[in-house]
Amino acid sequence: MERIALLPPGDAPPAGLEIVAPADGSTVDSFAFTVVVAADANIDRETITLSLNDIALPTTSGDDGVTASVDPGPPLRDDNELVVTARTTNGREVEIASTFRYLPPKSRLRRIDDPADLITGPLAHGRVGDWLLENDVARFIVQDAPRRDLANVGTYGGNLIDAERRDRPGNDNFLEIQPMVNIETVINAQSIEVVNDGADGTAVTFDGNNEIAFFGVNDNAGPNTFTMVDQEVAPGSQIPTNGPLAATFDTTYTLVGKIEHDGTGGPDTMSLSFFVDPDLGDAEPAPDAFTTLFPLAPINSNSLRLASGGSGAVEWGNLVVATTWESLNVNPADGDLDGMPDAWEAANGLIVGTNDADDDPDDDGLTNLEEFNFRTKPLVGDSDDDLLSDGAEVNLHNSNPNVADTDGDGIEDGEEVVAGTDGFITLPGNPDTDADGEPDGDEGEGLRVGQPELGADEPRTPKEHQQGRHADGPGQGRGGFRGG
Repeated sequence: MERIALLPPGDAPPAGLEIVAPADGSTVDSFAFTVVVAADANIDRETITLSLNDIALPTTSGDDGVTASVDPGPPLRDDNELVVTARTTNGREVEIASTFRYLPPKSRLRRIDDPADLITGPLAHGRVGDWLLENDVARFIVQDAPRRDLANVGTYGGNLIDAERRDRPGNDNFLEIQPMVNIETVINAQSIEVVNDGADGTAVTFDGNNEIAFFGVNDNAGPNTFTMVDQEVAPGSQIPTNGPLAATFDTTYTLVGKIEHDGTGGPDTMSLSFFVDPDLGDAEPAPDAFTTLFPLAPINSNSLRLASGGSGAVEWGNLVVATTWESLNVNPADGDLDGMPDAWEAANGLIVGTNDADDDPDDDGLTNLEEFNFRTKPLVGDSDDDLLSDGAEVNLHNSNPNVADTDGDGIEDGEEVVAGTDGFITLPGNPDTDADGEPDGDEGEGLRVGQPELGADEPRTPKEHQQGRHADGPGQGRGGFRGG
């Protein structure tokens, strides 16, 4: 419904100001379109302004009014409001508005919260909580960030795991064709954040918080050496160091990685520096390895991850995050000599100045020192709120006391270790307890711990029912090419 500003008595409403296109209540089905506003002699055309969803539009004046060209992009969305303001020739302000829908065949990106939106087929692996990427031709599922016990690309978050054409639903075989299109190592997302859901008519985009660079030891071939590896522009390429930096097993090193969004090579560039055993008491030295990255897209790095890709044991200790070289401190203050930094004790409600390393104030089976080492909460018996105490997770079940679902199978750790209403116990550190190729969380009533092969007369899981087969029935659960 169009509206017009009230004017003082005696002034006629600006009947000569009209939004011609898009008409009020209409639907725009083309990606680009033109706004047309007509104005007669009662309107001072030099004063006409247009705003779309509170964002001003540039206009072009004509004999009959003004126009504005609108292309895909902000501020467009599904439901829009267009507001036109102007002055009459006698100086009165007037305003009219209209609403319209913008629904060309746009691409879309959204989190899946309804099982009916999942892609189905012989190799469908999507779950509620994953992300649906779709247009009017095809639909794809992007795996959410946590790692999952799937083959190839399906292991890591941020990658495509299911696909189907709209005119041929229910035939997902994406993991079969995946090795042929060579996209299995494009990303290892640590979280998924929607940058553009497609409502404005432009390409959908999401930020997977992918790893940008790796600082560490290369043991793929030849002697072990410290190196820095580009994971963004030329994934896997090593960055030259200042001479060979040998790494010896069973040796403790001080490693410093430095990331600077300094724009030395352009507005979106970042500098990476790597130091091995620097003297932290001196001024910052020249790095042992340095590079400037020219990323494929703007980077907003806000996290660091420590991990070991090898099979040997790696111990991380005295971890420090600092904003300047001078503030690095590998020996945080521990005035009571209990093995826990004073700052950590104060932040977690413990008494600074008392050696309470062996105390267990939350009675969860972990001492304060163990809580510090495992980064759990010393005054909270269940740090991840999964109904399993921190001590039970560490000492009995080999699960992560800081992650409610350690193995990412869709069942929280506390639920896995008790029979519950379904009568079955599973392993919180193993996403496929019975090794039948189906994650525990997908099996439901079809799960039989320790019995990976079920007969055709056994109960079917929801996914198996959907796919028309029984849980690992003869010739079904283990056959076929899975893209390995």
